[in-house]
Amino acid sequence: MSKSGESSIVTKCVDMVDVLALSNRPLKFSELADRSGLVKSSTHRILAVLINERLAAFDESTKTYSLGPRSLTWAKSYLRRSNLLNIADRYFDEFCQRSGMNGTLTVRDRGQVLYLRTYDPVPVKSSSLAGDRAPLHSTATGKVLLAYLPKAKRDELLRGIDFQAFTEFTITNSDALNQELEAVREAGYGTALQEEVFQVLAVAAPIFDENNNIIAAISLWSQIDMVSREEIMAYAHPLVEMAARMAGDHASGKI
Repeated sequence: MSKSGESSIVTKCVDMVDVLALSNRPLKFSELADRSGLVKSSTHRILAVLINERLAAFDESTKTYSLGPRSLTWAKSYLRRSNLLNIADRYFDEFCQRSGMNGTLTVRDRGQVLYLRTYDPVPVKSSSLAGDRAPLHSTATGKVLLAYLPKAKRDELLRGIDFQAFTEFTITNSDALNQELEAVREAGYGTALQEEVFQVLAVAAPIFDENNNIIAAISLWSQIDMVSREEIMAYAHPLVEMAARMAGDHASGKI
């Protein structure tokens, strides 16, 4: 087989794993074919490879496919390599406990927010889990992760955003979002006030590497029946300070 052929097969396998990973539920064969853009014969062949390598799993009772156990092993190995997760567990978990609010540690993965860790001292139904994803335009961490990107990369991502209106407060166009991102850079933090989930208020701060590139964001959030806007905004600057502390420890290699 030629190198180009090998590359094509690898790419198709990776794309199929992406489809499985990005779905919040197991998928039928027809859904996988549609979402991957592959013809049925190629979908069958790719799934057979992935199942054999334990990167995909098939549930006979529901006739659906999901990620396999080997993908979890890889994910855990990747996460263990980041001292940022250990730093967050050491400092940020306690910070969330003291604030009485929930928190998240997130990164940008392509055009979405990816939750690396969630801290939930106050369990609520709207809590996300590690591995979940969220939109960039309607979340506090999403705005922060966008705001500090180089302009060319930021503009590229903005062109790909589907400005879905989750609530009446959601930003629904690139001009308004650009204005919001300017405000984020000026303030040093981002907010999402009833924008993705109507009941949720959130504030987020950036984490930079030693070259001042944004690598992650942390957020505090709660529900409107638990905190007021004024109460959550009072944590904006302490959150920025916490993010800076985490960035400093990350850069120095502390665990």
